[in-house]
Amino acid sequence: MMRKIAIGSRNPVKIRAVESVVRKIWTEAEVVGLEVASGVRAQPLTEAETRLGAANRARAARVSADADLGLGLEGGVDTL
Repeated sequence: MMRKIAIGSRNPVKIRAVESVVRKIWTEAEVVGLEVASGVRAQPLTEAETRLGAANRARAARVSADADLGLGLEGGVDTL
């Protein structure tokens, strides 16, 4: 049973997006948003950097909140 899910963001839009999905699967889970470092520049400029930032946020959020699951959402840009 999933008890606590930590999101590596305090952005209310990102938190609501995660909550809308989580509630369909784990109705009783606590969802918390935390400000954590991404470990990448403020505006990631490659897909790899964006993915790294999301993974770093997920790990940091899980550890900081002592959560069962950590999620990281990172916006970035890349050239085509």
